[in-house]
Amino acid sequence: MAEGTYEYECERAELLGVSPPDRETWEQNQKARLEQEQEELEIAQDAEIDHQGEQLQGTSGKLDELNSILANTQKKLNTKFKVVCGGLTSLMKFRPGGSSSNVNEDHQQSNDESGSTTAQTAQNENNALLSDEATSNDGPQASNVTPKRSVRDIGHKVGKQIDVLDSLISKSERAELSMHQQNKEMKRHLK
Repeated sequence: MAEGTYEYECERAELLGVSPPDRETWEQNQKARLEQEQEELEIAQDAEIDHQGEQLQGTSGKLDELNSILANTQKKLNTKFKVVCGGLTSLMKFRPGGSSSNVNEDHQQSNDESGSTTAQTAQNENNALLSDEATSNDGPQASNVTPKRSVRDIGHKVGKQIDVLDSLISKSERAELSMHQQNKEMKRHLK
């Protein structure tokens, strides 16, 4: 016999020498115990989801900061190398092969534009995430929430966290591409 069944409780009462529990009373107690366990589980899940959401927001902020730093670094690289290489390109304009310098200037201008676009996109995503988080924080849930509603709320929070994870993935990919591009440019300029 499985523990937690009425028959098990009757055998247990018989072995202990006490009167067996009334079936209706036992079923009510069992139902109340299951509801309490379900409620405790939902509260624990809700707390865990909230904790994970806070961690995701922290990670999102750090990735925004990284992308901002990378954009600023890209701007500084472009201006420093433009100043240093600007003198060289003006000297090369007097040479017959000076047409290649125009290609480098166009490439640097496109890098400036992509760096500012990256920073603007990161800021827009961060604002969208913060507004989503602000609308999802409705305060503490009432203890008499029905299980279906609680499951929907948890599902909604998990859905938002999946969106945040997608955003984090795109931010980290953007940061990785930016770092790769900057490393490439620095190696090229150091040669």
